[in-house]
Amino acid sequence: MLTLKLKSFLLLCFIGLWLTACDKSSNFDWTILVYLDGDNDLAQANLRDMAEMANGSVSERLRILVQLDLPDSTPAKRYEIKEGKTSLIADIGEVDMSAQNTLYDFLVWAKKQDVENSKYLMLVLSDHGAGWDQHAGPSPAEKVSNRALFVDWDSQGQGKNIPVLHNHRVRDAILESNLPIDILGLDASIMGTIEAIYEFSDLAEIIISSQEVGYAEGWDYEDIFKKLSVDSSISPNSFAEIIVNSYRDYFEKGLYIDSFSNDQSYSIAAHRSEKIQAVVDELDQLAELWQERLLIGDTNALSEMQAMRFNVQEIDPATQFGVYIDLKDMMHKLDASSNIPNLIDEATLYEYHGKDRPSANGLSIVFFQPEDAWAWGTCDPSYKDWDAETETGNKGKFINQTQWNEMLASYYAAIVPTLSDFDSKHPCNALFES
Repeated sequence: MLTLKLKSFLLLCFIGLWLTACDKSSNFDWTILVYLDGDNDLAQANLRDMAEMANGSVSERLRILVQLDLPDSTPAKRYEIKEGKTSLIADIGEVDMSAQNTLYDFLVWAKKQDVENSKYLMLVLSDHGAGWDQHAGPSPAEKVSNRALFVDWDSQGQGKNIPVLHNHRVRDAILESNLPIDILGLDASIMGTIEAIYEFSDLAEIIISSQEVGYAEGWDYEDIFKKLSVDSSISPNSFAEIIVNSYRDYFEKGLYIDSFSNDQSYSIAAHRSEKIQAVVDELDQLAELWQERLLIGDTNALSEMQAMRFNVQEIDPATQFGVYIDLKDMMHKLDASSNIPNLIDEATLYEYHGKDRPSANGLSIVFFQPEDAWAWGTCDPSYKDWDAETETGNKGKFINQTQWNEMLASYYAAIVPTLSDFDSKHPCNALFES
């Protein structure tokens, strides 16, 4: 028979082993998952990103798992980066990085690597981006960039301006993986829209994104991970601050000084996901009020909205002219009594914008400018509720759950016929019908 001392010793051993197994922090403080789509013109930049990650990950408490795909039928590979060393884990062959199941497979694989035993988990989606979740239907004009996230040349064709992976499908892939993500990092252009942030708001505690077109090099991963390695036990809020400040410093203390001709429009923001719903609810109520005023022929409402749209902070005029405006600046110029600016402040943890976007605040919204949308071909009739019968419209949460697009349609129906260059046969007119 076991003596009392031996029984006590075995019991203590069992308790110790159990506590070790249950302690999420026993393996790593942070695991970073990076879905790095380089199967396009960002290939060289992504290879530099890989080197930066290795140079920055000097802490034994930090682990980075990467899936990288490159063009020219180069097989996609999965890597582990830890303590400055990059190890090839798997060669998975040619994949379509713009497919929902490819993202899902990466997350399922990551889950099998015991990522849930990390204290904190971050997912970075890195590639081209284009903001709101556009429908995969035909483009209304040749110049429209009809995509949301990810471009895969080997699967879609180099240089083709066609739909790829939409935000609602990105969301579905992440939800299906059931990973407990603390930070979702969107290292991609123009993803700082209310349409995109609301779509992803139930996926992670914090979402980091940029309103503007991003720099091809993306985030400064070496700087970010070196600072995280100093104290890898920091909270998601503190890590989000590091990322935003690193992005700011990369431009303000480097690129803008070295290249005076650069357009100083780069931006980044970290948002609290749990606070986004309040912004959307208030915006929905406001949209209903504006629509009521427009439908009864309130000329003051029409003129107020026209003046706002003319004077508001334009976002991404370089590639999608006449599409995005800053949400907070819109409210400052349209309704000084609205609580929406305060709600945006509550949702915003950290934010940076260059001096060429003086009234940017980290969160954009679609508000097509009819004249510019016609001229540049950037309007898109799919910015409306999804119609399952005709398979037209949009599947994004924001458009289907709010009156924003209905309000815009009422505004366009009132203003478009008054424009001097009105063309009743223009393909964008489907958007401007209430």
